[in-house]
Amino acid sequence: MNTKWIQASTGWFGRTFSIGEEKTRSFIWTPEDLGPSKTYGAGMNYYVRIPKDGKYAIEAEVWAPNQGSDSFFVTVFRHEDDGTYKAYDFGHGAKAHWRFEFAPGIQYSTWCVIKVNHVNVYVTPQQQVIPIVYELEKGEYLVKIDMREDGAKLSKFRFVGQTKRI
Repeated sequence: MNTKWIQASTGWFGRTFSIGEEKTRSFIWTPEDLGPSKTYGAGMNYYVRIPKDGKYAIEAEVWAPNQGSDSFFVTVFRHEDDGTYKAYDFGHGAKAHWRFEFAPGIQYSTWCVIKVNHVNVYVTPQQQVIPIVYELEKGEYLVKIDMREDGAKLSKFRFVGQTKRI
């Protein structure tokens, strides 16, 4: 079961992002040449309701000019009964290094739909989960998207039920 598409421009606005528009599409982004983010934690936040227990990937419509400007950080938090939010650990921590260059279906300088992955080449051994499949319980989640590289654009995203191996 899939959730509805969530427009990226409708999240709680973080100081590292701007909202842009092109024809019939709005998106969040950090304009190119601003340099890497030093403000993790200042990104966009979204509440998402997962309709039933299951395995889900996050599918998103993105645009990137090249491999040097094609990534975000993504963290999923579960709303706990006590009112707090607990970060979901997908096997390599909670903060995914979503790098478009490793996503099947990526095409630079055009809008395309890809799934959130995790690739961290800066640790030994290197970490790679393509795509991330989250095992989620029915309920409310907070999705946090932070800038990793300037120039990348995100128009919308949704959780997509995974009934088979990807």
